[in-house]
Amino acid sequence: MSLLLDDRGRKAFDNLAPRLLLLTQNAATQALRLHASEVTLEHLLCAAMRDEDCAAYEVVCHAFADPETVFDESLALAPGLLVVASASTLPFSEGAVRALYGSYRAARLKDEAEVSCGRVIVCAFEALSESQRSLLRAIGFEPKWSSSDSTSSEAPDPGSLFSHFDEDAKKALSRGNRAASSLRATEIGPAHLFLGCLQTDEALASTLGLNFSRARLTLSQDHADPTPVPERELALDSGLLELLEDLPDGADSLGLLAALHSGKAADLGTLLMRHKVTPELLARSETAFRDTDL
Repeated sequence: MSLLLDDRGRKAFDNLAPRLLLLTQNAATQALRLHASEVTLEHLLCAAMRDEDCAAYEVVCHAFADPETVFDESLALAPGLLVVASASTLPFSEGAVRALYGSYRAARLKDEAEVSCGRVIVCAFEALSESQRSLLRAIGFEPKWSSSDSTSSEAPDPGSLFSHFDEDAKKALSRGNRAASSLRATEIGPAHLFLGCLQTDEALASTLGLNFSRARLTLSQDHADPTPVPERELALDSGLLELLEDLPDGADSLGLLAALHSGKAADLGTLLMRHKVTPELLARSETAFRDTDL
């Protein structure tokens, strides 16, 4: 994956310190993981809160705040395909995203108004790894449904995908998030979607002859999604580009945090204030913290 930079983007990059350049590349990795279409300020703050060698991370610690909490709150604001909940905010894995779009296409193929749990669980099962399906076969689960594959390439914009899901299917996604969190997963994979559907639709679980508790116990042995995220180029969104252009020459990660208080990123500025990372603290920290050299 690489950033897709036009002349304006390259000119903005020429003025940044090496660590902030690296953080912007890491932000693109975060955006790719979230299946976002552009790299945003939220992705960049997430990247900074995962880099212990940058001054932004150090000053958050100095404020007696938790970089992991700032990361989670930034993640919840970031564009992408994810479930935001009070207990956990997790993105969907590559295999799960394919299952979600597959369930949408399967519903459209059958002229169904909304995507149901039944559609999601079929596509989630098909997206499981062979080892995960083997675990389910070992307890006697071998569904007889037909493949959900569709030749249609129709797909909604990521921002509107879940508006096509019925209420039970949406609940299943939320419960899939809980299942992933309880198993300490870093993303919601097909196995977690499968579990979420079983937990949400008890009639469906009864028809399939597999309850949530038994399936969870079985898949807890192997629930991660091994599907790699495909490489693609991502552009900077307008808000991030404008902020980078306004930074002084040689700006580092502390300069980034200060710029988030400028009013061009109100939500992120409020987030930092809530964690006592104030403009005054950043001004006092300019000589105390430095980005580690690359």
